[in-house]
Amino acid sequence: MKGRRIAFLANTAWSMYNFRMSTLTMLQKLGAEVIVIAPPDDYSVRFSSFGIRFVPLYRLKAKGTNPLADFRLYQEFIAVFKRIEPHLLISYTIKPNIYGILAARSLHIRSIAVITGLGYGIAKGGIMRAMVERLYRFSLRHASSVWFLNKDDHAYFTDRRMLGLAASKVIPGEGISVEHFKRKVAYPDGETTKFIYSGRLLYDKGVADFVEAIRVLRKEGLAVEGVLLGFTDTLNPSAISSDTVEAWEREGVIRYLGKTSDVRPFIEQIHCMVFPSYYSEGIPRCLLEAASMEVPAITTDHVGCREVVIDNTTGFLTTPKDIASLVAGMRRFAQLPTEERVSMGKAARDRVVQHYRDQFIHAIYVQQINEILQSPAQ
Repeated sequence: MKGRRIAFLANTAWSMYNFRMSTLTMLQKLGAEVIVIAPPDDYSVRFSSFGIRFVPLYRLKAKGTNPLADFRLYQEFIAVFKRIEPHLLISYTIKPNIYGILAARSLHIRSIAVITGLGYGIAKGGIMRAMVERLYRFSLRHASSVWFLNKDDHAYFTDRRMLGLAASKVIPGEGISVEHFKRKVAYPDGETTKFIYSGRLLYDKGVADFVEAIRVLRKEGLAVEGVLLGFTDTLNPSAISSDTVEAWEREGVIRYLGKTSDVRPFIEQIHCMVFPSYYSEGIPRCLLEAASMEVPAITTDHVGCREVVIDNTTGFLTTPKDIASLVAGMRRFAQLPTEERVSMGKAARDRVVQHYRDQFIHAIYVQQINEILQSPAQ
């Protein structure tokens, strides 16, 4: 590991900073030179304070299926890789996992593709799904290893023969620091049950369903409050606009807290995380954060989500795209006594400590990276 140059390729600097920073600094402490490659955003400048080099990308866009634009992205990957000469590339999300892996292969650079969810291209279906799957079949066979964050996604790629002869494995998410995400104040009491959605504000993640559920519960006379925390107007095709969020606020159905680089003060003041996603999740970060801070969650019985929440033990599972089911789950939680909520929260943290703490993920990275770097060059 010492003296090795490891490049991490992602579609946002924000995701690298918020989801993988502990892994980056861990590898750095072991003597690796760590480089982050991503489109520049508000988080790009933060890596330098950790001694991590940031290399900007300018052609990586979340939207778009233009073959010429994708070829130019592939050329940009090659130019960047030639300049920094990494010993290993670790990539995340669809375009980095397709064009980044192919660019690395053309330069004989070993690579790991991390499948963080099926993504919009596959979820959309039709011609888009067929195209993405075909590109994956072509690219992933050239990866040294392919990692999945849940068994459902691994089964999907395996059943459709998208891996070729590439080695693959399922890892328990991307890890979370249970020391960082630790409750510092008592679980809140009070007559009003506070529900929060935390994450990118996307229709596919059930944000509009959450808002409607709050609307229904209030009409029923229940004392509930709905809070949104996260980005609006992202480049994702399913993004909810700031105008829509402002309209919800004017109606009085929710409060919007904006975006933040530290969710902890918000999470420890609420009673329940609600994440009614029908998006193709890997392992939802917000569910791990809430659980680590002893907050129960209501989420969908869907890929990735059901990996974290145990129905009736650490929270409730509801049916995807079913507002009535979501309302029932939130109503049930709102009627629980505080001691049962606290018990659920403690069970949630115990599960994270046992299965999802970042030390487990770090060990996997170290073992796999060492094995790949010590193997004969392709």
